[in-house]
Amino acid sequence: MLKEKYSPIIIQTGCGVDYGSFKMIADQRAEIGMKSNKIAEDTLKTKGITRCGYVLPKIDGKTLDLDLKYNYKSPYMECKTGSDIVTVRYGKRRWDYDFGKNTITEAAE
Repeated sequence: MLKEKYSPIIIQTGCGVDYGSFKMIADQRAEIGMKSNKIAEDTLKTKGITRCGYVLPKIDGKTLDLDLKYNYKSPYMECKTGSDIVTVRYGKRRWDYDFGKNTITEAAE
């Protein structure tokens, strides 16, 4: 259970060539802990991987905003964060797909 909004998630993956099967990857036990505000990890294949504490990336010197108004927005398709409605546009036509009500509404723009 994640306790904070931006709790880090570590996804451990592996190649079938290295492990032989998905079960072998799933059975591998990683030792993960925090040391000096860094994530330290030891697995069967690797030892001493250290990742820095969580820091948001920057673009043009500005910290990336994760509280976005849209899940995605383009000239052709958009969906506001928290909304069940996906709007699709093509030329002067528009369709609102409401996944909460399971409806599609066509409208001219």
